[in-house]
Amino acid sequence: MTTPGDRPRRSGFLASLSSALTPPVVTDDEPDKPLTAPKTVNVATVLTMLAGLLFLYLGANSLVNLDRDLNTAVTAYSDGITKCTNEVGGIGDKVVTPAQGASKEQTDLAEQCKKVVPLTQEMKDGARSRGTMVSWVLIVVGVAAMAVGWFVRSGAPWARRTAVGLVVVTMVMTMFLQISNLLTMLATLFLVAAVLMSYLGSGGVFFTRAAMRRRAA
Repeated sequence: MTTPGDRPRRSGFLASLSSALTPPVVTDDEPDKPLTAPKTVNVATVLTMLAGLLFLYLGANSLVNLDRDLNTAVTAYSDGITKCTNEVGGIGDKVVTPAQGASKEQTDLAEQCKKVVPLTQEMKDGARSRGTMVSWVLIVVGVAAMAVGWFVRSGAPWARRTAVGLVVVTMVMTMFLQISNLLTMLATLFLVAAVLMSYLGSGGVFFTRAAMRRRAA
């Protein structure tokens, strides 16, 4: 029979995980001295601002080169239609089914061309609108991340929460807007690392002490 105080011991991994996620009891031992950010918070600041610079660069570069990229995409699409017309008679319902014994490459091309639709101005306008929206989203995220990074080093609680929000926004961009390349992945990784550093270990203690001093002021 066990007493209410008896609890099963956790395995080594679970015990370590529980210890890492359990917030420490924080006291402000030297309230009269200036609160100095630890190295982890300084690193989190740098990482957040680097992520902001990457997002800002991606957004600005995309916006500046929008017309060029759109023209390149239109040219590639038109070239595909021309290839369909020359080799299988056209696109959509106009595709001529290859004769029996045709090569697999020819058969596959015919199937692909059946799914192609004529390029319209509405499609071009839609692509331009989407490109413009994505560019501005990246720019806003970049500016916000740099601003957050500046205030993280002072222990501002809203900055830490905003960093979490930015991580969520980048995940949404990846899943729904399909914005994903090496630089966006790197910037998102920087943000995630910065958030972890500001919530765990000495970073979490620093933010807790900063909040305690604000309440006491």
